[in-house]
Amino acid sequence: MPTTLFRARVDTRRKNHAAKILKRYGLDLGEAVNVFLAKIEEVDGLPFDLRPGTLTYAEKEYGISPEDMVGIADNLSVEAKQVIASGEFVTLESLENAPHRPVKKRSKHA
Repeated sequence: MPTTLFRARVDTRRKNHAAKILKRYGLDLGEAVNVFLAKIEEVDGLPFDLRPGTLTYAEKEYGISPEDMVGIADNLSVEAKQVIASGEFVTLESLENAPHRPVKKRSKHA
């Protein structure tokens, strides 16, 4: 498939923070942009709701808040992160069966 160079001006702090988060999932910024664009095509619109106060998929389906998701991601073991980074199909069971560290509670004011 032919590719094109895509450039955008973004806040340096935001770019660096996003890159750090994406690294946990084994993605770089270019791959994340490609995933985002593919999802826009798939749903023929933005793949998320921009209205304030709307629930995320994790909140709707599992009652997990965005803050909880960050805590879960931060506390995945190296082995669980390797499973995710490998690109293999990941299920909740495969992550639950991977060794893990105890989950630390995050302060809402941190």
